[in-house]
Amino acid sequence: YNIDLPLVKNRILLVFRPYSRRILNLKELSNALKKGGYQVAVVDFEKLSIKQQIIETIQSEYLISTYGSNLVNGIFLKPQAN
Repeated sequence: YNIDLPLVKNRILLVFRPYSRRILNLKELSNALKKGGYQVAVVDFEKLSIKQQIIETIQSEYLISTYGSNLVNGIFLKPQAN
């Protein structure tokens, strides 16, 4: 897709999964991170096109997800991201 967007400092991509392997306290975690000064984007990769998944991931400094296929999107993180 030739997507070259800048990394957004302190942006956390928090992956939501509606069924198995989900983060049980997602709302509380999101609120705590926001209070800590982070920009939090909660996404459901299953509802996004691959291009939109790349866009969401490439701009994030951090990727938080449960173990599983959603972490494959980590390949789109910038080298300085976690």
